[in-house]
Amino acid sequence: DTNNHRICVLSKDGKVIKTFGEYGSKEGQLIEPKAIAFFDDRVYVADSNNFRISVFDLEGNFVEFIDFTNFVESIYDVEVVTRS
Repeated sequence: DTNNHRICVLSKDGKVIKTFGEYGSKEGQLIEPKAIAFFDDRVYVADSNNFRISVFDLEGNFVEFIDFTNFVESIYDVEVVTRS
């Protein structure tokens, strides 16, 4: 939900059953999230105007963020790649 600066969890019929995140730049806050990816028990959010990937658990609790402030102008996508 980019314009509301949050992530919405939807039911199978498209109803919002949970949201997490809010506007801001503190831990757990988002500014214009653009994309999400899932890996194991984590949700990775392209937190575009905070210039970072924000990481949450599956319940929506903040875990950490990966800061790209000095490397990009904005973040529009996220992909999790593992090495074997």
